[in-house]
Amino acid sequence: MKAGPHIAHMHMSNPVGRVLPMRADEFDYTPFFTALREIGYRGTMTVETAAVDIPRDGAKSIAFIRSAYAAPR
Repeated sequence: MKAGPHIAHMHMSNPVGRVLPMRADEFDYTPFFTALREIGYRGTMTVETAAVDIPRDGAKSIAFIRSAYAAPR
């Protein structure tokens, strides 16, 4: 992927609304994380949310994102 080395920041949004991505079974995130692994992405990422319990839900979302990025599905 030619653009890979030039990408410094990613923005991720759960397609079902302004909710944090939390689980692999809520949407097929595989292509997104596969592409990030293929380019060796190590930059920052933000997620869009209207969550009311950021400490609880944010921790779950971060754990899911790290897991999804680390291991191919």
